[in-house]
Amino acid sequence: MSVAHAHQREVGTDWRALLRHLRAVLSPDSNKPLSQEKMGQLLDVSWRTVARWESEAAPAGRNATKIQNLGHAVDLLGNMLERKDRVTFFASSHRLLLNLRPITLLESDEGAALVFEQIEGAASGAFA
Repeated sequence: MSVAHAHQREVGTDWRALLRHLRAVLSPDSNKPLSQEKMGQLLDVSWRTVARWESEAAPAGRNATKIQNLGHAVDLLGNMLERKDRVTFFASSHRLLLNLRPITLLESDEGAALVFEQIEGAASGAFA
């Protein structure tokens, strides 16, 4: 999937399903989703905001962009990282990303393109 295609915003995004999917794949425990509290910490919002997005209200602006881009980044990562390292990957700064955190870069399409490029490079063995 091209980066341009991945960034198309769909009006009908099922935020509840996307957030629950992200909580499931980002959790270190395959039998239990990441808590709303930990998801909120990653997204820099309260757990109540995550709960609201999962039940009634859709995220807007940068949060919507960040969540959609996080979904694409998680898909690109696949099984390259162990479950226990996934949240840390997104929450920690990386030299190859100008010492910025991927989760912060995912707030914009330009930043997300950098994150996607690094993940795709790692997947192809470009950094081996």
